[in-house]
Order: sequence, then C-alpha cells, then structure tokens
Amino acid sequence: MGDTLAKATLRDSDHIGMWEGALKVAECDHQSQLDARQAEIHSLSEQLATQRRLVEDLRYSYKNERGLEAESVRRWLDDARVFEAEEKRDAAFRSRDRAMAHLWMINELHHAIGIDELKCSCGRRTNGCREWQAMARIVGPLYSWEQKQKERQAAGLPHGLPDEYFGPSFRRAGS
Repeated sequence: MGDTLAKATLRDSDHIGMWEGALKVAECDHQSQLDARQAEIHSLSEQLATQRRLVEDLRYSYKNERGLEAESVRRWLDDARVFEAEEKRDAAFRSRDRAMAHLWMINELHHAIGIDELKCSCGRRTNGCREWQAMARIVGPLYSWEQKQKERQAAGLPHGLPDEYFGPSFRRAGS
C-alpha cells in the first residue's frame, strides 16, 4: 500500500501476476478435463463398435447356411447375453451422448466468429485459444451428433441434448 507511483505500479504488477497465474491454472484444469472427455469418447466408441460387431455376429449365426432358423441358435439369441449386450450398447450410447453434450457446451463458449473466423467467441484469436483448437478437431462429428439429436427430439424420441441447449444464453450451432 502507498501513495507513490512506484508503489502503485508494483502493487498493480503483483495483481496482474497473480491473476495471470490463476488463469494458467484454470486453463490447465480445463485442458485436462477436455482431454479426459476425449479419451472417454474414444473408449466408448470402441466399446460401441465391439457391441455392434457382437450383434452382427449373433444375427449372422441366427440362420444356418440354408437360411433355416436353428432352434438352439434361437434359444441362444433369446438368452440373457443378448439382453445384456443390448443394455451395454444402450449405456454406451448414453455415455457418448453425455460426453458429446459436454463438448457441445464447450463449443458454445469457444467457436470461431466473424467472416474470417480468426477470432474465438471467448475474445482471443483462434490461434491463441487452446479450447478452440481442441474443439476444431471434432466440430464436424459434434455438429453431426447435434443434428441427429435435434431430429430425435423433433420426433419425440429420447435425445442427448443438454438442458442448456434450450436456454436463452446459448447460440444454436448449425441453426
């Protein structure tokens, strides 16, 4: 504290340094969360692919070479394992939807604006916004997911759109 220019300048410099440090910590935390979500999406996508292959293998096994249904295969398909595989598949879809909804919210906060798209909606230039750079890699699949969820919602089906999607504070990507 003090009333001299030197003391005031030093105080302001200390405050700026403190806030810059806090910002760096927040950015690192945010990047860690984003990396974890992307790893989760990758893992869930692999699980979903495995479940789809299992279902296709079961469907193929359902009929023998002549196209006749085998009673033992029918019983096997009706068994709890098929039900369990479907439950796991549905859980993977729900997990993917939750992860995509979180990525959608990040994209709402960090998307390119302007004609030349050199500025992020957070105020930084796109080449200086780590969040925008991370989201730029997945924005195509994200918008595709969003469109499918909007179609499901319009058809009255369960969808994975976050509650914030319908709020007044968010723009509607692709709308």
